[in-house]
Amino acid sequence: MTDQELRDLIGSLAADTQRYKEEFAAERQKTEAERRKTDKQLRELGKQIGGIHDKFGKFAEGLMLPSLKRVVRKTFGVDTLDWHVEREMADGRHIELDARGLVNGSRNICVVIEVKSNLNQQELAKVVKKMEDVRAFFPEYAAMKLYGVIAAIHTSRGIEERVYKAGFYLARMSDTTFRLDVPKDFVPKEF
Repeated sequence: MTDQELRDLIGSLAADTQRYKEEFAAERQKTEAERRKTDKQLRELGKQIGGIHDKFGKFAEGLMLPSLKRVVRKTFGVDTLDWHVEREMADGRHIELDARGLVNGSRNICVVIEVKSNLNQQELAKVVKKMEDVRAFFPEYAAMKLYGVIAAIHTSRGIEERVYKAGFYLARMSDTTFRLDVPKDFVPKEF
C-alpha cells in the first residue's frame, strides 16, 4: 500500500467515524426526547389513575356512609360522628381519618373508622400505623378508650383473621348494607 493510499484510507475512516458520531448523537437526542415524552405520559397517567382511585374511594365512602352511621351508633352508642377529620401538626406531619365517632359520659370512647374499597395486608398495615398515631395527633383523646373499625367492600384472602388479630372491628358489605360481625372470641384492641 502506498503512502497516498494509506492517507486516503485514514481520511475515509476519519470521515466514516465522524459520520457515525453524528448519526449516533442524533439517535441519542431522538431517544432522549422520546424518553422525556414517555416520562411525561407516565406522570400524567399516574395522576389520572390516582384521581380515579380517589374518586372510587370517595364513592366507596358515600356508599358505606348510611350503613356505617347505623352500625357505629348501634355498636358503640356514638353521640357524635364526623367524616373526613384532618389534623396537621406544626412540624408538617398530617393525619386524615375517614370518620371519627365519640361516646361521651361515663363510657368515654373514640372510634376511628377507616374505609377501604380493597382491604389487603398493605392497607391493614397503614391503618395499624394510623391508629398508633391517633393519640399523638389528637391529645384530647388521651383519656378515652380508642377503638378502630375498618369498613371494607372487598377483602383479600385471609385478611379478616389478621384484622381481628390486630384488634380491629371489621364492617363488611352484606347485600346493600354493612354489618359488623365479630368472632365470639374477638377482643378489640384499645389503641
